[in-house]
Amino acid sequence: MISYKEFLHFPSQIKKFQAFTESFKDKCNTYNDEEYEHSTQYIFDNQESLVNQIFAAFENRNIELLKTSINYLSSYLADKMPETFPLLVDSDIIPVLISIASPENMLNCMNTAYRCLYNITCLYSNTTEIMLNNNILDIFYHHIFNMELMKSSICSIDGIINILTDYPQLIDQVSFQCRPSLILGKPPLKRLITNLLNVNKSLIFSFYRLFKFYLHANLPNFELEEIFEFFLTCINYKTKNCNFNHTNNHKSLYKLQQYAQVAGFYGINAFIMESKAKEEHFNRIASIDFFDKILLFDNDKDIIIGFEVIAKLVKYSLRLLNYDFRDIFEYCKRYFNSPVGVAAYELIGTILINCEEDTLCAFVLCSEHDFLEILTKGIIQGSFDILVPATKSLICVIKGYKENIKIFLNEPVFEALLKALLMDDKSIYLDLIETIRILFERCIINQCIDECISAFDCAGGLDAFDGLYQKEEDEMIKEKIAHFLNRFFPPADFYDGD
Repeated sequence: MISYKEFLHFPSQIKKFQAFTESFKDKCNTYNDEEYEHSTQYIFDNQESLVNQIFAAFENRNIELLKTSINYLSSYLADKMPETFPLLVDSDIIPVLISIASPENMLNCMNTAYRCLYNITCLYSNTTEIMLNNNILDIFYHHIFNMELMKSSICSIDGIINILTDYPQLIDQVSFQCRPSLILGKPPLKRLITNLLNVNKSLIFSFYRLFKFYLHANLPNFELEEIFEFFLTCINYKTKNCNFNHTNNHKSLYKLQQYAQVAGFYGINAFIMESKAKEEHFNRIASIDFFDKILLFDNDKDIIIGFEVIAKLVKYSLRLLNYDFRDIFEYCKRYFNSPVGVAAYELIGTILINCEEDTLCAFVLCSEHDFLEILTKGIIQGSFDILVPATKSLICVIKGYKENIKIFLNEPVFEALLKALLMDDKSIYLDLIETIRILFERCIINQCIDECISAFDCAGGLDAFDGLYQKEEDEMIKEKIAHFLNRFFPPADFYDGD
């Protein structure tokens, strides 16, 4: 299994991993019944009255009033999302709601109370201990295992996610009590995915988020395989011949197909990030034509997660992939300096760091796009998140492509290399100096050193190196700069290391 750290080549990738880690702290959105979805009118306009009305109706066993009162409280929470609600802790309202939501209760308000409790888990962490002490997880489990799939079923999955967000130490317990096989049911998984999309498409992402937590648990291998199969089935999901009740529109069906596929992308990405992927997993993932799916995506985040998965496959084994990677160039140009553009440049950088000479040559010799122009523009005009992968890519190309040295002997290439030297990254800094030295040495061998010096000088190279030498404090770097200048621009007695 590959550690996630091996995938972090570039600044943006590091930030994305940090965001991935932080996402475990994000709670799910509140839920509002359609009946009350657009209502902001409540029986009372203050928290105490809302709670007292439920107590009164519960004591009097007034079912209709109780149901209405709980609905109003739930709708108030979903609409107003108040920052604080002291009575939820200071009164017995949560134990009462859990009692009403219990399947043993005969008050016929179980679903109403269950949805209200879910909204409380979304908004407040200080209520979670009270809920756990009153067996809230059993309420959510009941709605997963014993209730017909419906739009509000999302509350059971997301409710567990909210609990795990507050109490991640419960992951092993929850994953044991609510096993993946019990959630996924009997095969085929495609039928489950169709049902989820038909009832509430957001359920697909709820499954992903719950299983992302489960990847932190000590799951046996067969349960990891069940989660992996779910994610893979989502990626390969097609709506053909599926009967969706809510629409017969082909475009809507296709959007649902993409929704499932994107959830699968996120799931596979998490599976790899959590270091759960083994050789057989990578082999199966690599058989999927991700580009075929990504090219049809119209949402930036969906494209980015697709590129992230491909980058991880490239890191594992580029030879497994049978893609025309030149499709990425169009994303570099069309989405330049946007998050999608950053992801495209990072994917190119990952490929070049891991590829063999034939792939590198295919990039350089691409007839449809000027690859060197894409890289130099990324360095000269790009944001920092593009600058780093574009620089590493250009270094790889100059070092690896030996067929026609003259394609590098122009002002934009040297301007890009010199701009990259301004980065505060010592490892790249030294690599750049070495790359420029290699370029000059090859020009001597190929008898085109005059062209090289001319292009270098036009880009301000001599002045730039002189300035770098004067301000550099690291003696090892100063020595390398002096060696370069003395080698190719003699006499340069000034650069004697003193």
